[in-house]
Amino acid sequence: MFDLIKILRKKAFKNSKNFLFLFLLKVSFVYGGAFKRTSDLENLKEKQLADSIKQKVKAKGLKLSSLGLIISSLEEKTESIYSLHADKLFIPASLAKIPTLLSLYHFYPLSYTFKTSFISSSLVEKGILKGDLILKGGGDSSFTSESLWKLVNVLTRSNLKQVEGHLLIDSSLYQTETDLEESERSYLAPSGASSFNWNSVAFYIRPGTKLKDPAFVYANPQNLYIEVLNKVKTGTKNKIVIKRKKLFKNKEVFEIRGEIDLKETEIVKYRSIKKPALWLGYNALAFLKQRGIQISKGVKEGSCQSSCFVLAEWKSRAFPFHSYNMMKYSSNFVTRMLVSHLPLLEGAKKGDLDLGMKKIQTYLNQKGFRDLTLEEPSGLSRNNKLSPRDIKKSLLLIENQYYKPEFLSSYPLARGEGTLEKRFENLPPKSFVRAKTGSLSGVLGLAGWAGSETKQYVFVFIFNGSPEKMQKAKDLFDETLLLLIN
Repeated sequence: MFDLIKILRKKAFKNSKNFLFLFLLKVSFVYGGAFKRTSDLENLKEKQLADSIKQKVKAKGLKLSSLGLIISSLEEKTESIYSLHADKLFIPASLAKIPTLLSLYHFYPLSYTFKTSFISSSLVEKGILKGDLILKGGGDSSFTSESLWKLVNVLTRSNLKQVEGHLLIDSSLYQTETDLEESERSYLAPSGASSFNWNSVAFYIRPGTKLKDPAFVYANPQNLYIEVLNKVKTGTKNKIVIKRKKLFKNKEVFEIRGEIDLKETEIVKYRSIKKPALWLGYNALAFLKQRGIQISKGVKEGSCQSSCFVLAEWKSRAFPFHSYNMMKYSSNFVTRMLVSHLPLLEGAKKGDLDLGMKKIQTYLNQKGFRDLTLEEPSGLSRNNKLSPRDIKKSLLLIENQYYKPEFLSSYPLARGEGTLEKRFENLPPKSFVRAKTGSLSGVLGLAGWAGSETKQYVFVFIFNGSPEKMQKAKDLFDETLLLLIN
C-alpha cells in the first residue's frame, strides 16, 4: 500500500509539472505575441518620426549639416529614437549652462548660502559711527533691492544715525572680471563680489498726454549713480534707443532717444552698468538715507584695514535658488558669479572665474567628457564646442543623484515660467516640456525633457547656420517636440 501511494505521488508531481509547463508556454505565445506587436508598433512609430523629421528639415530649407539632433526614450536612455550628427561638435550658446550646472551641483552643498554684511572697525556709540561704514559683498548673485532694504533695516536696529566717514564698498572677495566685451546689453553685465540687481538698471518709458509731448522716463532704482538724458517723444510707433553717453568716476549717464506710441502703456528696457561696486554703493546710500542714516563723506571702494565688527548681515537663499535664476532666465551674470565663487568652497582666499572654470573642466574630464571645449561657463563664447551626445549625457548623469529634484526644477517649463513661458502654446493637457534654451547669432539650441503621462523623452536640438534660418530651426524644434508628444 505504501509503495502504491509513492507511485501515485510521483505521477501527480510529474503531471503537475507538465501542466505548469503547458500553462507557461501558452502564456508566452499569447503575451509574447503581444509584446512583439507592441515592439513592432513602437519601431513603426519611431520610423515614422524619423521620416517626419527628415521631411520637416527639407521643407524648411535647412541644411542637414547645420543640425545636431538626438532623441531618446527615458526608459531606454542609451538607445536613440532619432539622431543626426549626434557626435559632431557645435557652438552650444546657452546650452553650455547644462554641463556647467551639472558641475556646480557637484561642488556646491545644497544648503550653501551667500552673506552680505555691514561691518566697521568701530562700534556705534550714541547713534554715531566714528569711521567708515563698510558694505562687504559676499558674491550673492540674488542680492536685489529687497535684499538691500532688509539688510539696511537690520542695521537700523543698531541705533545708527550718523556715519562720520565714508560708505566703503568692499569687493575684494573676487578677482575683477576682464574678459567681457564692451556692451550696454544687460545679458553682458559684469559680475563682482559686490553686485546689485544683476548689475543692471531698468528704464521705464511712458508716453506723454498728446503727440509730440516729451515722454516720461524713470530709472529704477533711482539714485545718484545713474543720470538720464531724456530725448524720447510721444508719437505713433515704438522705437527706443539707449546709449551710455558718459562714464564718470562716480556716475553713468544714459541718453534715451526715440519715440513711444501714444497708445502704449509702458515700455521697460534693461541696460548693464559698468562699475558694480559703486552701483551697489549709491543704491545703499539712497536706502540708508530713507531710513534716517546719514553718510558724511560719500561713497567709494575700499575694505577693512583692521579688525572689523559685523553690524548687520543678510543671508541669501540656498544654492538651488541661484541655480533657478541661472537656468530659468538663462542668466549669464548668475552663471559667472557661481563659477567665480567655486575656489572659495575649497579654501581659496579669492573667488576667480578662471580658477572656477578649471575646476569645472577637471570635473567634466573625470566624468568622461573628452571632446568638448568649455572655455566660458554661460555660453557667450563661440569657442565653446559641445556635441548633442555630450549634452544628453549631462542631462542623464543626474539619475540617482541626491540633487536630482533641484536640478530638474531649475529648468524652464513650457507655458509656465522662464524662457519657455510663452512657448508651446498648443501643448496637449497632461504633457510637458522642461528644457534649456540657447541663442546667439546663427546659433539656436533646445535641450531637456518632454513627454506625457505614458511616455517621456530626453532630447537635444542644436542649429549652427545662417541667422536668417534661425526661425525655421526654432519651428523645426517645436514641431518635432509636439509630434513626439502627440
